[in-house]
Amino acid sequence: MKRIVAIGLALALGIIAGSLACSGGGSGARIEIGAIALKQASFAQTIIDVQVRAENKTKADAVLERIEYDIYVGRKGKWIWLAREAEGAWTIPPGPPTDFTVTTVIEEAQLRRTIEEYIFGTEPTDIKVDGYGLFKMADDSIEVHFSKTTRVDTEQ
Repeated sequence: MKRIVAIGLALALGIIAGSLACSGGGSGARIEIGAIALKQASFAQTIIDVQVRAENKTKADAVLERIEYDIYVGRKGKWIWLAREAEGAWTIPPGPPTDFTVTTVIEEAQLRRTIEEYIFGTEPTDIKVDGYGLFKMADDSIEVHFSKTTRVDTEQ
């Protein structure tokens, strides 16, 4: 239990304050990943919130039909897959960005034990969110890719 709490604290302290944005060429569609935050860590499940900002720079509403991403933990470019999340159907009006949170629930105890052993190694650990969003704008569908990595400091 102490290790799970320590993982939770380490990840909570490692909340990403910065952001990474990707746009779909000259389409006017943009997706930015803000904070990636551990919401809950227990033996039953782990919940990770991913804050998303979608921007539509056209003159008409766009629909973010789908956002899909994978969450990984790793170090030195070696990644262990944690979970995949997919949600969709947000209307993104033109103008200021639209913010929303996508919640990922991980309920695999064995996977968590593997990750715990990996995190408490001797080297820094990274968490990565890698995915895409599919915008529907007029008669076009535009795929916008994004990826963000953060370092988690597990030393107290």
